[in-house]
Amino acid sequence: DTSIAFSKCFCQQTDLPAHYQSHYELVTTILRDEIGLQLEESELLDTILGADEMGLQLEEASNATTINSTTTCKSSTHMALVWLTLDILNNNVLLEDTARIHRRFVLAICFWSWYNDDDSTLSSWIHTDGWMKTDHECNWYGIECDNDTGEVVSIHLPHNHLVGSIPMQLASLHQELQRVNLFSNAITGTIPTELRLLTRLVQFDMGVNRFSGSIPTELGQWTHLTELGLESNDFSESIPSEIGALTNLERLSLGNNYLLQGSIPHQLTHCTALVSLNLNFNDLRGTVPQDIVRLSNLEFLGLKSNKLAGSLPWSIGTLQNITQLELDDNILTGKIPMALGMCSSLKYLKLQGNRFTGSIPTEMGQLEQLLDFSVAYNRLSGSIPSELGNCRTLTFFDTNENVRLKGAVPSELGSLQNLQRFRFQKTEVSGEICDLFQNKSVSLFGECKECSDCCADC
Repeated sequence: DTSIAFSKCFCQQTDLPAHYQSHYELVTTILRDEIGLQLEESELLDTILGADEMGLQLEEASNATTINSTTTCKSSTHMALVWLTLDILNNNVLLEDTARIHRRFVLAICFWSWYNDDDSTLSSWIHTDGWMKTDHECNWYGIECDNDTGEVVSIHLPHNHLVGSIPMQLASLHQELQRVNLFSNAITGTIPTELRLLTRLVQFDMGVNRFSGSIPTELGQWTHLTELGLESNDFSESIPSEIGALTNLERLSLGNNYLLQGSIPHQLTHCTALVSLNLNFNDLRGTVPQDIVRLSNLEFLGLKSNKLAGSLPWSIGTLQNITQLELDDNILTGKIPMALGMCSSLKYLKLQGNRFTGSIPTEMGQLEQLLDFSVAYNRLSGSIPSELGNCRTLTFFDTNENVRLKGAVPSELGSLQNLQRFRFQKTEVSGEICDLFQNKSVSLFGECKECSDCCADC
């Protein structure tokens, strides 16, 4: 891009024209006043020239007499100032329009923070339409502005090969910014605590990046937030209890942060608007909160592959809207609650890889929408309940490696027209299994003692 290349080239010049230098200083003054005013309203600064990092970056950039140093030309703040000064000299934005100067400056910092032309595998963004050109900033790819005020309301750049880190200057867009979606990029570093100023946010999706450090407690100030996605990063420490203040939150995804530890904060059950809660593949310990009953709108609950222990609270049976319950690969003990049979919307019930004891509750037969039911790798005993024959939609049933599970397979299972897989390896399950399923395309995985060919998949 000509503007990008020209800004980089211009940054490296040693003999700068006087009119450029004067405009550069003027732009810096305007930004000090504009950002300083906004941040002062937010009580982050007493003055933009104080000891805060944002103010110092602007001050240092304005006092730079040599713009060709390697460090300076790699500073996203300084490169944004260089580009913005050239932008104004080319009459793309008027000096009197301080609000637009501010917006273009912050977005330019974002660009230089997330752009890397040194790495051949991530040489540039996939989509750069409009960025760093003469186009109005509200027409840049992924940017949405308010029709009346012109302020930025949304930054939507998922799957775009972004690298680098989140600039703290993003916080100065706090007046209108409502959505930030940078899902599936390669952004690193931590989430700046200054972003607490973005109190109008309703969506903040940073999933599938390379963030590290702790999840900031300041996120609890985003009380309008409905979607928080931080999954598949490298966050560590514990889930901040302050998230419990986000009572409008509908989707919370913190899964696949393998270093995320501690227990599930009971404050999460204050987020009563939650529809989806994903805590899969972490290192969480403790128990499943007893007051999970408060999450009555929950449709998806993912707690798989943690180290959760203790018994499953019976109150989980009150989650009438839940369709997918993933509790597999933990250390849960005790009996499978009969109350699960009251979760009439359940389609996927994953309980494998725990230490459940007792029998499979007959109440499971009340789950008429059940598609996938796995209780493999537990310590269950007794027999398979005939009531499961009422689960007409069941396609997958796994009882593998419950060595005390015994008895004949109920004939009612043979009437399940949608059943595709039935697994019973390393159990004492018996009966006329071949006869039950001989006219159906069911893959059987188990020891069929009474015949030699019906369990070819074993």
